[in-house]
Amino acid sequence: MLAVLWEVKRLRGLVVRASHLHWTFRDELKGEPCLEEDRPFATERELRRRANAIRNAD
Repeated sequence: MLAVLWEVKRLRGLVVRASHLHWTFRDELKGEPCLEEDRPFATERELRRRANAIRNAD
């Protein structure tokens, strides 16, 4: 069971790092035709909420 818990922690860390990368490159990739989304990017308030949720989850 301990091995499963460590694997969950490891995978969660991977997802958190991937999320940070996404927000880091968001502005650089905005406007790329192949990456345009149907909806606009989140507002600054939403970005802060998401960042706080990630920080508080640790």
